[in-house]
Amino acid sequence: MSSQVRGHRPAGDNPWVCPNDRQLALRAKLKSGWSVKTSSLQQYRKPAPLNEREQHVIVNVIQKAESFEKKEQMRVGKLVERLDNMRRHAVGNGASTCVLCGEKFGLLASSKLKCKDCHKAVCHKCVVDTSSTAGEQWLLCKICAETREVWKKSGAWFFKGMPRYVMPDPKRPPLANGAGSRRRAASAENPGSPSGSTRSARYSWAKHVQNSANGE
Repeated sequence: MSSQVRGHRPAGDNPWVCPNDRQLALRAKLKSGWSVKTSSLQQYRKPAPLNEREQHVIVNVIQKAESFEKKEQMRVGKLVERLDNMRRHAVGNGASTCVLCGEKFGLLASSKLKCKDCHKAVCHKCVVDTSSTAGEQWLLCKICAETREVWKKSGAWFFKGMPRYVMPDPKRPPLANGAGSRRRAASAENPGSPSGSTRSARYSWAKHVQNSANGE
């Protein structure tokens, strides 16, 4: 009683006292160690192999993921192809004529508007009126507006670059104007131009605006 009052307990009840030889021998025979939990952690059990049904489920999941990724790459490729077609069909110089349709500006003709992104001249028919998050009114040409849509729908705004995509049709339709033919020939001479069927474009929004301002 006096030992319990002073905070002392018998050796068998004290968890900080090493067990005697009899208890150690008994635990060794039972393979329990100092605790059952630590003993179970020390015993390695080889996992059972997967059966055919489990393997089939895993293969189906992998195939579905690959199919979804391929469809996503084709979807983004269609967006990029649409944007490339708009750029190839642009016939104006962006200064005295509309950058898209080539309509001339003048007093008796269409008035000149300026695209916010590429800073090129565009007519009323080829401009898109939009607004920023702050409520400011912006005027964009259809090419820059479509570029923003591609970045938004493809998730490039989140990854800071275009994801991998697959072009649906590598063959380009012939253009009916000489300017488009010259641009197509210049693209063929430059092997680094975006003309492959499968490509991974990595460029920033600022670089796109700079290229548009330089007339690329």
